[in-house]
Amino acid sequence: MSYIFGPVNSRRFGLSLGIDMMPPKTCNLDCIYCESGETVNFFYEPSDYVKAVDIINELKQVLSLNPVADHVTFAGTGEPLLNSQIGDVIDFVKDNYPQYKIVVLTNGILLSNPEVRQKILKADIVAPSLDASTYDVFCLMTRPNEKIVFDEYVKGLIEFRKIFKGKIFLEIFFVPGINDSHDEIMGLKKLCTQISPDKIHLNSQERPSAVKNLPIMRMERLTEIAQMFLPLETEIICR
Repeated sequence: MSYIFGPVNSRRFGLSLGIDMMPPKTCNLDCIYCESGETVNFFYEPSDYVKAVDIINELKQVLSLNPVADHVTFAGTGEPLLNSQIGDVIDFVKDNYPQYKIVVLTNGILLSNPEVRQKILKADIVAPSLDASTYDVFCLMTRPNEKIVFDEYVKGLIEFRKIFKGKIFLEIFFVPGINDSHDEIMGLKKLCTQISPDKIHLNSQERPSAVKNLPIMRMERLTEIAQMFLPLETEIICR
């Protein structure tokens, strides 16, 4: 299979059948902590980088076998919302295999685009990222495409919450010395309150990343940060 992988045992979503809708390392960010390495194809505008019909043909082969899985997850080595045909694939799964819940893992950048927001409304869970409360820290963490406007990115997350009926699990990845200061954590808490996710997932480095030798966040520190987010609901998802 070129676009379908798994099912794999996901920490957050149980047994998950993955769909990779993008060529390897095609993204609008170049996050320092990315486990897939540095971004090779740096794009901003959605396009049909991989045709929906090709993905659907593979899905027909796999799902017709009724694989044991809890979720069908849009993930992989690139940003799935960059594929302009993601809505067609979501519709196919929902219409033909409703027994599987749909998860979209995304950096959330393109949720600033109203058309993109509409395409993923049928998903059951959307898990976007938010790693900074200020533009300067955002740049240090994600090394974004120059067309990205940080305030529009945050606004997109807020607007998506208003129309999305499923669950939103907002992931925050912490790197010691970059986005774990008291002011930054309080800024993130303020933004999370505005976005109103169902849960906040706190994460930190476990595997090799795009930037080598990133400092590792102590579990004790992540526990302290979780306390700072109260009364918002958080979960530490790294091991």
